[in-house]
Amino acid sequence: MSYARFSHTSDIYVYCGAISWHCCGCFLQLGVTFSAEEPRSMADHVREHIDAGDLVPDGVVEALLSDADAYEAEADARALDNLTHRESEAF
Repeated sequence: MSYARFSHTSDIYVYCGAISWHCCGCFLQLGVTFSAEEPRSMADHVREHIDAGDLVPDGVVEALLSDADAYEAEADARALDNLTHRESEAF
């Protein structure tokens, strides 16, 4: 899923891969792809693009933060499920 693609209104191409988020051909990284393990980190990176004056479509940071909330809630649920499973095996 892409959050932004290169166009006349976007200097960034940000998407979610199988296990991480990527800023493809990142101008801040001299054309090297920047990768983040979680969407909140990518939102911080996109803010760096905004601060650098790059064109970033409206709503990209907000979409990443919304996905970060969902990602973190899912991770918390998995951790709780794993803990519950380990506790039940102990008895």
